[in-house]
Amino acid sequence: MVRILAVDDVPENVFILQTDLEDEGYEVLAAYDGEEALALVRQEPPDLMLLDVNMPGLSGLEVCEIMKADEATKNIPIILVSANSLNDDVACGLDCGAHDYIVKPYQLEVLMARVRSALRLKQAQDELVVAYAQLQKANEILNTMATVDPLTSLGNRRYFLERFSVELARAWRDKTALSFLMIDIDFFKAVNDQYGHLCGDKVLESVAKSFLKAVRTVDVVGRIGGEEFAVCCPKSSANEVIVLAERLRNAVAALRINFEGNFISVTVSIGVTELAPEDTQTKDLYQRADRALYQAKEQGRNRVVQTVAQTIN
Repeated sequence: MVRILAVDDVPENVFILQTDLEDEGYEVLAAYDGEEALALVRQEPPDLMLLDVNMPGLSGLEVCEIMKADEATKNIPIILVSANSLNDDVACGLDCGAHDYIVKPYQLEVLMARVRSALRLKQAQDELVVAYAQLQKANEILNTMATVDPLTSLGNRRYFLERFSVELARAWRDKTALSFLMIDIDFFKAVNDQYGHLCGDKVLESVAKSFLKAVRTVDVVGRIGGEEFAVCCPKSSANEVIVLAERLRNAVAALRINFEGNFISVTVSIGVTELAPEDTQTKDLYQRADRALYQAKEQGRNRVVQTVAQTIN
């Protein structure tokens, strides 16, 4: 039921409004001064307020100004009730956000028409708020879909490379270290071939979770394709990040992934490099770490290999 708050310092005026509105099927609350009106609004927000302009203490105009300045009450429509259609306070009230006004003594048909008009405005505003919230939610979902790998909940390739570029630019600007890790799950195809792709998905999820537990909050972790992951480590030299790489490798090696009663163990190979003076783009570190990863594979897998810019011709 629509709730209307009638505010007037004259009880007889409130009674008349209350009777007329209740006869039309509205629920009516009553207040007899500005302070009481504001307390009721905060306690039981009405759908509409009929507000006497001239009241002792806190006037109707002041109540209107307070409500329109408050985020919680600014969208409650207000119809000012005045004994004088030429009252300057009515004009001020309309300027500060009141929806409409009516002059006492009012005609019932006019009052109800203006009440219906104000309630249509309130309904439209409420629907707009709901639509905006739904739009925000849809945008959040789209943004998540565009940046998050749905299987592992890590950043996807696009998101990771964007963040990697940002961290590279920050490292150059602040003259700080930056390290980069390329990680690949060893013999992942064999897992898919033996146990199926659902098992492979569970392995990817488990490995990703182990990475998130091992890295620092400032590190950027992403799944950049298939069974391949990458980590960007701001303010860390390669020698420092070797410790992290070994922690990641050991965390994966310790996993026992239960898939339909089969306990799967996997390992990872990791290539590590750091920002060098000649590096101008993310691809410079990417290619170097990728070569280190390839070396880790050639040397028997389940290991960390570090390379530096001087080793690349």
